[in-house]
Amino acid sequence: MHPVKPHLKGVIMNTAKYLLPLFDRYLPKPPKDIDVESISFLELMSNNSGSRYNILSGSSKFRKGQNYLVKGVYLDPHFARSVCAFSGSCKQSCLINTGHMPRHQSKRYKLTLAMSLYPEEFFRLFIMEIAMLSIEASFKGVELAIRFNGTSDIRIEKVLDLEMMKQDFPNVIFYDYTKYPLSNRYYFDYGFDDTKSVQSYYHLTYSIDEQDKSIERAKEYLSCGYPVAIVLSFKDYRKALSLPFVIDGEQNDHRFLQGASIVVLRAKTLTYRQGSYAEDGIIRPLDEVKDLSLYLSNKLIEQA
Repeated sequence: MHPVKPHLKGVIMNTAKYLLPLFDRYLPKPPKDIDVESISFLELMSNNSGSRYNILSGSSKFRKGQNYLVKGVYLDPHFARSVCAFSGSCKQSCLINTGHMPRHQSKRYKLTLAMSLYPEEFFRLFIMEIAMLSIEASFKGVELAIRFNGTSDIRIEKVLDLEMMKQDFPNVIFYDYTKYPLSNRYYFDYGFDDTKSVQSYYHLTYSIDEQDKSIERAKEYLSCGYPVAIVLSFKDYRKALSLPFVIDGEQNDHRFLQGASIVVLRAKTLTYRQGSYAEDGIIRPLDEVKDLSLYLSNKLIEQA
């Protein structure tokens, strides 16, 4: 059994130190018709029966794999454009329409509104939850992995001092998927062939979509040692697994373990049924995976 880290009590009492200057610039603005005086933080953080929402929650994908306790934040991606600034056609085929996600629409909206109206209170509670989960992970002998953008794409490194948080929570890994160009994120150039298990204190995976510059942006991420993720049809997903540098993204959500690689994901059944998934371009052609695999192979030859 691992001992509880003694410094966590002080961390919980001083959560404001993690908020960066001008942090609110990078958070979504509340709707103009919302009367701040008429709705409290406690109301937003509770369901209709009065039970408090957890900001951090699990998922079936998070539970796959071993040696990690994985939790994420699920916000409302349609709350404001800034919640998913670089979203494309995925708005029509979003993950919030799959599995059990439609049942929790009210919670996602209220959490996003709480973060927008009461950011200091929201992130104080967020950090306290991390502290508690960190203790749980220590007792279980595993590492805690936190994904802030389960259904959003907020540049959390502009909001919280993740380096300081990593110092205070050394057994916590912060990671995310993003559609932002690499130049718009705070990143490290690890080199394309670096395979260190955890890249510094914040690990990104670029999500490929139908937009014109998506493959170009994917290669920028790959060249700096980050993985990229791509959605394929059932048939192409199976074919892609035999290609060099390809990772099966259906096994778990542990993207923080990968360096430069191509993470293939299988299209969700529900969005197939809706009939718009392939038309939207969210499902990408196998040729794009082959192109990225060849790109990494050529990089390897150049470095030899």
